Amino acid sequence: EREELISLRSEVTEYELEFKTLKNQDITIKKLNTKIEDLVENQEEELQRDLQTAQEHLAQTEGRRATEALEREATLERKLASLELELRAERAGREATQNHLLQADEGLGECEAAWEAQRQILVDDADRLRESVFDLKRERDGLNLRVSALTDDG
Repeated sequence: EREELISLRSEVTEYELEFKTLKNQDITIKKLNTKIEDLVENQEEELQRDLQTAQEHLAQTEGRRATEALEREATLERKLASLELELRAERAGREATQNHLLQADEGLGECEAAWEAQRQILVDDADRLRESVFDLKRERDGLNLRVSALTDDG
């Protein structure tokens, strides 16, 4: 009976360590989410400033080229809004998954697998968002070049 008690205490200690690991992963995920939010927010602010500058330049020019540039800027804003919406949906999914995992009384192995899958989703989403931000910046730079060319032509 004493050996069984020692064994059970050892098992409880192992479970406590595993639970602490899961908590640490949750903290890491929250930190990553905060970083993603900051990156998206900073990118949005930068994009808004750039769009404002581009719109001021375009307001000085006339014609079809200026109209096309404004339409492209609006497209960029919609893309950014779409990315933000996707990010919110991913967060909601992560929170739902997290709540489900905390309520489930399944084995710790299943919880760890779910956490790893969720972490991978977040990593993949972060990579995809970085690529999208890069594409948006590249397109914005192209628009700025066109606006500069229009301004120089005018």
